[in-house]
Amino acid sequence: MSSGTELQQTECRSGPGLLFSIYLKLKKALYYARRHRLLFNRWQLARDNPARMPGRLLLTVTLLALFTAGCSDEIPVLKEEGTESGSTIRISNFRREQYNALGAPEMRVKAREAYIYESGEGANKTQERLVGYDFQYTDIDGADTTILTAQKAEMNQKTGIMYMTGNVHLKGLDREIRGEALYYDMKKKIARSDQPVYIKEGEISTHCRGGVVMYMNEEKQICRLPAGKREKRKPAVPGTGTPQPGQGDDLFQ
Repeated sequence: MSSGTELQQTECRSGPGLLFSIYLKLKKALYYARRHRLLFNRWQLARDNPARMPGRLLLTVTLLALFTAGCSDEIPVLKEEGTESGSTIRISNFRREQYNALGAPEMRVKAREAYIYESGEGANKTQERLVGYDFQYTDIDGADTTILTAQKAEMNQKTGIMYMTGNVHLKGLDREIRGEALYYDMKKKIARSDQPVYIKEGEISTHCRGGVVMYMNEEKQICRLPAGKREKRKPAVPGTGTPQPGQGDDLFQ
């Protein structure tokens, strides 16, 4: 008897707890069902009318698309590949001019492609040298203008020396130099080469087989191992009116 009473009392205590547990489970299931239905409705709305897609969902999709595109292996990577390694700046169709205190030009530089090398940081950054291809340098000193051209040139701002290679041509007021390599002192205006070059003054063309030193501010030059010819003019060809250059005579035999 007592055991039956105890069992009945236990069932009475467990009955409300069991019902409450079932109630909580039903409420939770109903909550998830409503949430699922709400998300499903939003998905349908976005599918049928993308313009009304909620802002957060649109932002998420956009960021996901950008992230996926940024990580794609199919997108090519642009690489800067130049002829000169270690340069700070690379410029195509390079132009530079320098003027004196009166505003008159005293120097011009042109290059199809230029590479600039710098040193230092911030306000202390300075340009050390410039390498140019298909290069032209114009040194202007009043009426006396010197033009130098080469396939490649390296200007060193620290030393003031320029080194040119490949089809080098220096043309002054009345003198010219042609060769494959030439140094030019931009401050002292002195041209120098240790390789064979051709120089020309008026009608005299000289092959300096051991190189040359030419002072552009003076009527002075040193031609090593010279072999020169004085150009002769043939009579003009009928119809052209232009005298033709002759073979010439060797002046150093």
